[in-house]
Amino acid sequence: MIFGIKTKKDKKIEELQREIDKLKFQPLKIIEQPISVSTIGASYVLDKRNKDIIQESWIKGILANRLVEELIRIGLPMEKVKMNNGNAEYKVRLKVILDDIYRN
Repeated sequence: MIFGIKTKKDKKIEELQREIDKLKFQPLKIIEQPISVSTIGASYVLDKRNKDIIQESWIKGILANRLVEELIRIGLPMEKVKMNNGNAEYKVRLKVILDDIYRN
């Protein structure tokens, strides 16, 4: 404002402030979309005689490989991208709900 006169810029600022205030007090719109979830799992039984010999990191590797085998069995979609240099890049994408990872 220059000498008590509103400029175009001042009017625009006031207009934007009114829009902000209007948006602040509007109820939120919640859009619910159902998602399809299936659980895959893997297990490894550790014989009590070998519990001091086998490391957890090795068991994690075994479990990860078994999960991969299950994903392959159920048909994990794969994408093939041809690169400019003649190579081919293969990609897979897996959406994971992280909240469920830490549940038993």
